[in-house]
Amino acid sequence: MPRLMFSLIAAGVLFAQSGVACAAKAKCPELSVYLEGTSTFMGAVYKERLTMHRVSGGNGYDGKWLIDEFEQQIDYPWVVSPAIPPSNTRVDMGLGMWMNNFSRQVGPRTVLVTSTAGNYQLDVVGGKVGLAATGRFSGSVTGDEMTFKFDPSSSTEPVLKGRIIRGGRAEDLELSISVMNDIHGGKFCYSADTPATLKLVLEARVTPADRASNVEWSLPEIPGSVRIVEPVDSRGPYITVTYKLLPEQNSSFGEKTITARIRSGACKAEDSKKIKIFYPSTAENNLDGRDPNWFYYWGQTPAAKPGGHTVNLVYGGRPFSFCHWEGEGTAGLFVPEHHQHRTFYVCDLTAIGGSTMSNRFPLLSRTQPPNVTGVLDGWRISTFIDTFATIAIHENEHIRMYEMWKMGKTNERLRTEDGDEDGVPNDKEEQFGFDPTRKQTWLSTGETAKIKYDEEWLCYEAMRSHVPGSLDKHDWSHPGKQWP
Repeated sequence: MPRLMFSLIAAGVLFAQSGVACAAKAKCPELSVYLEGTSTFMGAVYKERLTMHRVSGGNGYDGKWLIDEFEQQIDYPWVVSPAIPPSNTRVDMGLGMWMNNFSRQVGPRTVLVTSTAGNYQLDVVGGKVGLAATGRFSGSVTGDEMTFKFDPSSSTEPVLKGRIIRGGRAEDLELSISVMNDIHGGKFCYSADTPATLKLVLEARVTPADRASNVEWSLPEIPGSVRIVEPVDSRGPYITVTYKLLPEQNSSFGEKTITARIRSGACKAEDSKKIKIFYPSTAENNLDGRDPNWFYYWGQTPAAKPGGHTVNLVYGGRPFSFCHWEGEGTAGLFVPEHHQHRTFYVCDLTAIGGSTMSNRFPLLSRTQPPNVTGVLDGWRISTFIDTFATIAIHENEHIRMYEMWKMGKTNERLRTEDGDEDGVPNDKEEQFGFDPTRKQTWLSTGETAKIKYDEEWLCYEAMRSHVPGSLDKHDWSHPGKQWP
């Protein structure tokens, strides 16, 4: 028998590698069984084939048996018309178990349904075969022979019979994987079009060539995105997968797994590859379609909840919006008049910091009492989601101080309580070491003069609490922290 070698090539899909990976030998289960049977009803011939192997167990053949493949073929005595279109669906089998069902018409009179790649398991208990959880057993094991029927009351289903075998010929089946045209190291980004699309083109090379049609693919779902597979049965040497529409949730992006396998009885050769899915950062083709994708998705992450607090973020990066303060462009802005919604505005971060959304800010601190002095510990440059997070921290500090010191007070009363109009009430300045007669107590010359107010000093102090890189795992924007 010629040795079977299976090569998987993903055009723009998998991690870049040099050369061809070493061939992996197929694995054969310790115990497996192939059952088949045929029945006739009203002139139609029903054929069923079932392959499964034991995944856990005790004495003899008792234990859990995982169904690898279940195939149903119906040959009608008449021409099936109109033709049945192919369909590929995930079917709930109950008890938390499922299988992927692919149905298609393979001839004028023949319909074929193939179920694979699920977690559907049967129980063998004391020579009985069925589902222990329901107490329903419709098969048996006698010696090495197994019989089973899914529905004993069915007039069309045949009784399936087969012999349990030990081990297999793993040396006859090998799998090797190589990668073509992956120019971004396994990273893929939706298009900036509306609706957004993402395409994966897969090719499997099989030797001998006549086995190529037996290749099976397990392809990732992206919740909220429509997946279209050609061919629809996810089988064969060439597969194209297209995802349409950006998902609603940020958690739908990230690492996904593509798996290809080929079987020889109960033995199989299988390999998996990881890819990572991203969205175009500055496009506005998310579900709402109003704001940039980075704002839409980062707003669902911990970056948008400074200190765990819930705030209302509004995108202010439009020419007619709120992204100016004292005549200068700003990255974020808290508007007290909107306090009832605990609202602040995040501006167009690319306008402030270019394509990397970079923001340079001072690392401020104060020495311990009684001789409190403001200290500049250096400068930090944040990018992407780190910039977003530090802006949220800064503006949330404004909200917090507004709630403590200013909410519900008239402008006249605020001027009375805050003589230097630095945002910190006179009777609170001493506890921070501030001078109640100066708007900016420390570092009021040079570049740090732009701080301007003691309230701003406190907001900058809070910004340094963010740990750069701590939110990288939530950033699936491109460009972004995980894919600049």
